[in-house]
Amino acid sequence: MVLIKSVLNSLPLYYFSLFRAPPCVLKILESVRREFFWGGSESSKIPWVKWDKVVSSYEFGGLNFGLLKSKNLALLGKWWWRFYTETDSLWVTIIRSIYGPRGGLDLESEAIRSLKPSTWKNIILTGTLLEDIGINFKASFATTTSSISTKSFWNSLWIGEQQLKVQFSRLYRLDSDPDARICDRIELKIDGSAALRADWCRSP
Repeated sequence: MVLIKSVLNSLPLYYFSLFRAPPCVLKILESVRREFFWGGSESSKIPWVKWDKVVSSYEFGGLNFGLLKSKNLALLGKWWWRFYTETDSLWVTIIRSIYGPRGGLDLESEAIRSLKPSTWKNIILTGTLLEDIGINFKASFATTTSSISTKSFWNSLWIGEQQLKVQFSRLYRLDSDPDARICDRIELKIDGSAALRADWCRSP
């Protein structure tokens, strides 16, 4: 247990922190951990417990090894946090010049798949992969007032767990300007509060 947690789990982390590991690679690495845990590949011993149970957390009766796929996604997801916090960094400026102001992190699944293969595309795809297993990763990032002018009112995921055009589809269809930004719809006050712009409230 100690060797698996301190050595085998740590060896691939350098690559996991930037590159998305192919399923075949993850399968091989998991087999190495599994065989080592059950006594090595030289002797064929019967695994009495499913590997999915072994790698699960203590809370669920496992040994807290963790799946390598989960570690890979977690490390790639950290680049989302760095993109939103290191706003003045050179690498963030480069990413924005290629993928837009949001770095492509707000793209839908179909739009992501249309991008050319790249390391950053795999980082963008992390959000979709986490959503596939029930984790709303995009909703975990709070919207700040400093970025409110660059977000789309209807299309951005900035309030709740769904886009406003999905939550209020009828209003979205009635809007004469569906591409409006948040700042076009909401007026920020000095005290940080917000109010709907009067001109939009009066519109039919």
